[in-house]
Amino acid sequence: MIYRFAVLAGLLVLLLVTWLLYLNPAVVPFRLGGDIEFSASLPFFLLVGAAAGAALTGIAVGLRLLTSTSSWRRRRRREKADRRWREGLAAWYRADDRLAEGRLQQALKFDEHHAEARLALVRLVADRDDFDRAAELLDAALVLQPDDIRFHEAKLDLLRRRGDHLRLAAHLLYLKTRYPGNRRFHAALARAFMDQGQWREAAGAWQETAALARRLKDRKLVDEAARRLTVSRWEWAAASRGGDAAGAVATLDQVLRDDAEFISAYLLKAEIVAAENGEKAVREAVAVLKAGYRRRPHAELLLAGQRLLAAAGTDGWKEVRKYYDKAISRAPEYWPARLLLAVFLLDHQQPEEAARQLEELEKRSLADAPVVRLVAGELAYQRSGELNRATDQVLMALGDTDRPPYVFACSSCGRYDRRWRARCPRCGSYDTSDLSSDVVALGAASRAVAET
Repeated sequence: MIYRFAVLAGLLVLLLVTWLLYLNPAVVPFRLGGDIEFSASLPFFLLVGAAAGAALTGIAVGLRLLTSTSSWRRRRRREKADRRWREGLAAWYRADDRLAEGRLQQALKFDEHHAEARLALVRLVADRDDFDRAAELLDAALVLQPDDIRFHEAKLDLLRRRGDHLRLAAHLLYLKTRYPGNRRFHAALARAFMDQGQWREAAGAWQETAALARRLKDRKLVDEAARRLTVSRWEWAAASRGGDAAGAVATLDQVLRDDAEFISAYLLKAEIVAAENGEKAVREAVAVLKAGYRRRPHAELLLAGQRLLAAAGTDGWKEVRKYYDKAISRAPEYWPARLLLAVFLLDHQQPEEAARQLEELEKRSLADAPVVRLVAGELAYQRSGELNRATDQVLMALGDTDRPPYVFACSSCGRYDRRWRARCPRCGSYDTSDLSSDVVALGAASRAVAET
């Protein structure tokens, strides 16, 4: 259509020039400057202009024809590349790898930007475990098409198959920098750090992933990042026990700076500090547990402090009493502290003090809680002077023979356990176990299951 308009315009120009020649045959002088001067009719100048316009039009049409020819040739080469690509895939499906590779290489000769053919060739070569050549093909593809995500994902998959974790993490860091809003690359980098056991880096990566997911309102990724962040922090804290004490404490301090309510880190730090022995070490370990309790009241922090102080010397029980009193004054609404104190006082023949703690629990509508009723029953028998027989009867009724009567429960799945666990064996959640108000009979068989 454009060529028809060009021809029509040319005819109109010629008709206009002819009409002007007929109307105005007069001669017009024209001086270029200096001694250069000539005369011609006005239609002559119009004719020169028309000729110049025709020449420019011819040049434009010629360029258009050249462009069309080049586009046609590219289209033809693309069609040939597509045909060779399909033939290569068909040969690959027939397990004729040699023919498939030849066809795919021909496709790339026709069109070096044919992404599908290059990806198919990379997969074909990688299936033969020729990872070096596959990497070369991908590097060449990324030079030609650096923004094609498919090549980046193929390189990540190739690095995973090779087990080259270092280059995998390096490429993911590059992609994270190049595409800062891509949540998939953020999450993949965090998973790569976890696979390598680099828990500190994994925790930092999951923190960034969680922040990005919240900004993008990806609730599913937010939940995954929160779970894996807890796992990374726990493993990071646990791994610190294998090194020197100073390095382990420094690592745990970093963990606690990231999450000040991470109970496991406080317990590990207190254990490492107390391992140095001496009264000063015990005080420092108890200070660590107190710091954790200020951040997040928890029964295991109280029990760990009780064990440390009770073993410190003959007056350890008095220090335990002070320890519980401070804990209750700091968090009076946390009922397990009063219950544990009542049990401790009963163990040390202080029934009147224990009775006061149980009265406080009754004021908080916990009088009917099974564990409170059990401790109250033990208190009543102790007051009557029949402690040993009464305790034996209660524990036999529960199918148990050991103290303590209380159990821990996972807040995620409800699993009961005789002792606190950093990770629930049933659901895998971290830091979800706390003292339960229930009383559960854990007999020999039950204990064997609970302690696995």
